[in-house]
Amino acid sequence: MHPSRPRRSDRRARRWGWPLSLALLAPAAHAAAFLPGAAVDPPTGDAAPPQAADTRAAEPLRAPGFRFEFGPWRKAGSVTLDGRWLRLGNGSTTQQGVVSSDIEFASYLWQPWFAQVRLGVGSLVAVDRSQGSDSAGSGINGTSTALTGRLGLMLFPASRFPFELRVDVGDSRTAGDSITGDIQTRRVSLSQSYRPPTSNDQLQLQVQYSRLEDGVGRDDLTTLHASASGQRGAHALEFLADHARNHSDDGSRSRVSSLVARHGFRPSIGLQVDTTANWTEQQLGDDDNLTADAGVQVRQLSSVATWRPGPGQPLYREGMPLVLAGSLRWIEARNLGTGNAASTQSLNGTLGANLELSRQWRLNGSLTAAKSFGDNVDGPLVLAANGSATWAPDGVDWGAWRYSPSVGFNAGAARVDAVQSRWLAGVQGSHALARSWQLGATESLGVTLTQSAAVLHESQNAELVRALAHSAALYWQSIHNGTSQRFASLSVQDSRTRAVGDGSYQFVNLQLSQRVQLSRYTSWSANVTLQASRNDSTEIDAFSGDLLTQHTGWQPFYSGSISLEQQRLFEVPRLRHTLQLTVNSQQLERRRLGDIDAPRQRISASLESRIDYSIGRLAVRFTARAAQVENRVVALLALRAVRSF
Repeated sequence: MHPSRPRRSDRRARRWGWPLSLALLAPAAHAAAFLPGAAVDPPTGDAAPPQAADTRAAEPLRAPGFRFEFGPWRKAGSVTLDGRWLRLGNGSTTQQGVVSSDIEFASYLWQPWFAQVRLGVGSLVAVDRSQGSDSAGSGINGTSTALTGRLGLMLFPASRFPFELRVDVGDSRTAGDSITGDIQTRRVSLSQSYRPPTSNDQLQLQVQYSRLEDGVGRDDLTTLHASASGQRGAHALEFLADHARNHSDDGSRSRVSSLVARHGFRPSIGLQVDTTANWTEQQLGDDDNLTADAGVQVRQLSSVATWRPGPGQPLYREGMPLVLAGSLRWIEARNLGTGNAASTQSLNGTLGANLELSRQWRLNGSLTAAKSFGDNVDGPLVLAANGSATWAPDGVDWGAWRYSPSVGFNAGAARVDAVQSRWLAGVQGSHALARSWQLGATESLGVTLTQSAAVLHESQNAELVRALAHSAALYWQSIHNGTSQRFASLSVQDSRTRAVGDGSYQFVNLQLSQRVQLSRYTSWSANVTLQASRNDSTEIDAFSGDLLTQHTGWQPFYSGSISLEQQRLFEVPRLRHTLQLTVNSQQLERRRLGDIDAPRQRISASLESRIDYSIGRLAVRFTARAAQVENRVVALLALRAVRSF
């Protein structure tokens, strides 16, 4: 298709678009006042402003004003040669050679505080050869090219209203060690902030678009984030808005939105009222049905007030601090699924008090009213009252051990629509032993043992609910002359409940953190977390009286990284070696839920060894890596040479 001649209206829009955009974004006169460092020149005018402390005559200003000129351009670039050999779990192999170049320019328009510009452009040529896993061993050859580029524009970066535009077009083959396949990236980011000159108010708007594209398909994600905050006397306001849309070529779609408004009121030190209104909507599905996987909308309005009487105020008694609290909450959950668009609402209010009679005794009391209603739901009105008393004396020393006991009593009653009633009463007790050992001048070991017991009687159960819980925690720490830092902790919990239905709960957590300087040029570090839990609970918790939901089976979780760094491999200067192992059992970042930095494919385990060597502007890297990518094993050998200029 041949380009057509631009219309006159289009040429006029381009002619006036640049000056208008600068005028709308911010006036230049205010930006100079916020330049860091030495004072800048005053705004251009006919004469300098009068100075009370300066008796000299005002000097006329002869500055020429704004000039559309760029400062000196700084340049940097590189030429890169990559060779990669990949082997997949099914036996197929891929060989790839890539030649890429990149050059970047940076400058400023008129003055550095006015506008800063960064430009980058690159190109690559790749030659691929794929070998299948079949016995015939057929090969596929191909040559491909791609362009990469970057654009960065910052307007008034040192002012109260900085604006930033970033555009990035990339290719994973320029990284040299990509193990998730060839992925082309497109990303655009717009950010505008504003802060008034005389208050701590702040406004921010950010829009981002990201596209990840590989040989299978593409994934598009658009996010919008807006925030505003400010304070007027005793009132503090905050507003947050987030929206994300995701669409993949495999048919999956998602839309996640949220609005949050907060108001804080603190007329005095002891009184504070926080009110929050939020709305969230999550839709996960496909092209045919946006809510096929999940569709839910939640609206909530809550307000919490706390008051701590001070001297001269009612209910104040010296040495017996009192805290009164009240809350109101309304929540609506609506199912957006097709054929099941039902909603449920609940409303509850609570009044509570906490009184410290002394350092050892504390009293708590609360009144609660709750009701649920909605489509095909008309829940009863539940009125409940609860009270508790806790005695926690100061710990005593038993030789090298520290002993800390505590005893608690609680009672409660609930009435359901003046028809059903439920009351409960219980007692809990716990005691703990703690000790630490100093293992030399640099190491310490600590242990804490805790035992808890509870007995609860509930009116709807003839049998007492009895629970016994044990926990143990072990801590070890070592710091040696700044060359090594080690920390390890192991905690174990076990709880057993005896009632109409017996239950148990177990939890194990192990954490390791270590950094050791083996020599002047060699060190290694580790951060590992191992966790597992199992919950086979009864219908009521003897310690709190809360009704529980049963979950069976162990739920494991692990994450961690271990790395070895050698700054002089084989005693050769500038020859560096890095060995790193990373594992993670859960993917916390997901593009489908609006995380724009999340990868397209998940890497759950990776073992990588890198050797780097540099001479002047020449850098060479050899990489060997094995990883588990989306439940398949991928092995990689990569060689890279980079010449910078």
